[in-house]
Amino acid sequence: MHLQVNTTNLVLHSFRQNIFKDVPSIKVRLPIQIIQKRWYLEPSVTFNNGSVKANFPADFAAIEDSVPNYFLFEPGLHFGLRF
Repeated sequence: MHLQVNTTNLVLHSFRQNIFKDVPSIKVRLPIQIIQKRWYLEPSVTFNNGSVKANFPADFAAIEDSVPNYFLFEPGLHFGLRF
């Protein structure tokens, strides 16, 4: 099992000001080796939180405030071949 913690910084440049949003996330992955340990499946689940915001215009802030600041249980499935 792997635990990955990262953050994505979104900076939007507009005509009058810069808008900043930080989206920290936690991802839990479980790699599964199959077919002679060359192929793998890796199911994952990600938890996102977009609570850090700065310099939002009033119109944009009204839209952002109408939705939750978090996104729970974003599923993922990766598969591949090891060389």
